[in-house]
Amino acid sequence: MYKKAAEFWAELRVELLSASALLSSEKPNSSQLWRLYWASHQRFFRHMCMSAKVPAVVRLAKQALMDYKCVVIGLQSTGEARTEEAVTKYGLELDDFVSGPRELLLKICRVRKVAKWRAASDAECEEEYETDSGNESTESDDEFQICEICNSEEVRKKLLQCSCCGQLVHSSCLVPPVVDAVASDWACHSCKEKTEEYLQAKRVYIAEMLKRYEAAMERKSKILEIVRSLDLPNNPLDDIIDQLGGPDKVSEITGRRGMLVRASDGKGVTYQARNTKDVTMEMVNMHEKQLFMDGKKLVAIISEAGSAGVSLQADRRAINQRRRVHLTLELPWSADRAIQQFGRTHRSNQASAPEYRLIFTNLGGERRFASIVAKRLESLGALTQGDRRAGPSLSAYNYDSTYGKKALMVMYRGIMEQFYLQVVHLRNQILFKSFIIKGKAALVSVGIVRDTILGNGRDSGKLSGRIIDSDMHDVGRFLNRLLGLPPEIQNRLFELFVSILELLIQHARTEGHFDSGIVDMKANIIELQGTPKTVHVDHMSGASTVLCTFTMDRGITWESASALLEEKKKRWAWFT
Repeated sequence: MYKKAAEFWAELRVELLSASALLSSEKPNSSQLWRLYWASHQRFFRHMCMSAKVPAVVRLAKQALMDYKCVVIGLQSTGEARTEEAVTKYGLELDDFVSGPRELLLKICRVRKVAKWRAASDAECEEEYETDSGNESTESDDEFQICEICNSEEVRKKLLQCSCCGQLVHSSCLVPPVVDAVASDWACHSCKEKTEEYLQAKRVYIAEMLKRYEAAMERKSKILEIVRSLDLPNNPLDDIIDQLGGPDKVSEITGRRGMLVRASDGKGVTYQARNTKDVTMEMVNMHEKQLFMDGKKLVAIISEAGSAGVSLQADRRAINQRRRVHLTLELPWSADRAIQQFGRTHRSNQASAPEYRLIFTNLGGERRFASIVAKRLESLGALTQGDRRAGPSLSAYNYDSTYGKKALMVMYRGIMEQFYLQVVHLRNQILFKSFIIKGKAALVSVGIVRDTILGNGRDSGKLSGRIIDSDMHDVGRFLNRLLGLPPEIQNRLFELFVSILELLIQHARTEGHFDSGIVDMKANIIELQGTPKTVHVDHMSGASTVLCTFTMDRGITWESASALLEEKKKRWAWFT
């Protein structure tokens, strides 16, 4: 399913490239088109990654329930916008749950309204009429005019005026002379000849544009057929709730107003509001939370809208004191929001600490979402506690670093055949060359390699191109675009990138240039070298500071010094 979707997006990009050639004079529209394309591209494949994790989430949730635990599932996007669009289009009763990726693609292909020339208003017509009449009154003052051909003066009424160039001539001075009555939009021979050429060119241009338009509409119809025929996954939120027993078994703490529920006979789904007559929409999340804390529902799904101000821990005061298993289906973009969501199940007065399960696919491109959160979590620890080790070790997920940017540049240059990549698992020359060809073609399909030309003659079949400077070090863009590749080549490119990154870090460590941050130095044997004269211990009590000095040459050991200090603390208790 993922491979077919990646191939479709590559074909769609080619179609848009050929279509955007007609917009060469409208570059702002072209740039807007590609911003829309890549934003939808990332949103689509992020949704695909989420859907791929649904079976694992359902399996882990059912296992936790069997182990007498309860489950909290965290995600960010609920798919409400796509669901409401589908309900508006197809009605309240559908055959199956809405597929977010399919609706996203259909939305991209939807006809967009274009600005039309608006008809002039009556006021504008009146203004034009007054202006024209004013011009006529001005011209009527000039009773005599000069003929452009014979240069003789004549009464204005007896001269013909060309509607194109505006020259005034005698009808008899023309070759051949004009003897019949002429229309108000009369044109001289030279202007008429030019006008005919222009009109002919215009007719040819319109015919060509109409031909291109019809061809584009035909291609668009084929694209829409492909989109509808693609086997794309359903909305993960609705899918999980359905597989875990429906709304009667699962508490939904999100910001959406309605949901799709499977019919009692199992055929089709129906859209219904989340609130009931007894519970208002403003209180529906608190109501669902209370059902979970009372043990009436043992599974809760929370989104960002439900991640603030809601306590879902195994509170000693609550009826449901089962251990929480927190499954993270989708990481938020920012570190503080991730901590906010994790903090819903890990709070004070809890009977047991929660178990956290952060679920990832084996797709290299999905590391993008882990990378950005890992990078910000590490910086968050450094800011709040002055120590980069404040949180868990997440350096393995942080690829957007100095070494990551250098590794990306090395990989790009190697793929563009500027030099040979010395990576252990790609030393086989034949396999390496085959991989380089596939890798370059993959980078072309996602727009990283640009200005591509297929060689002929001596370099027949060889694909050439370039990577712009801004992309050479952009790890985020590489991981984003990587999502749009079929899984096999996606993972191989990511493995190559990681291998080069590890090799660079290893070399940096060997040469002593690697910045490992704060390191704990551990020793197998600790020996005292010499005898310290004094030991200073500072004791803070309120606003007072007392300095205790113990001289080691009097036979006072560390243990006795500590005991002495405790006695002193008791005596100094009156300071506080």
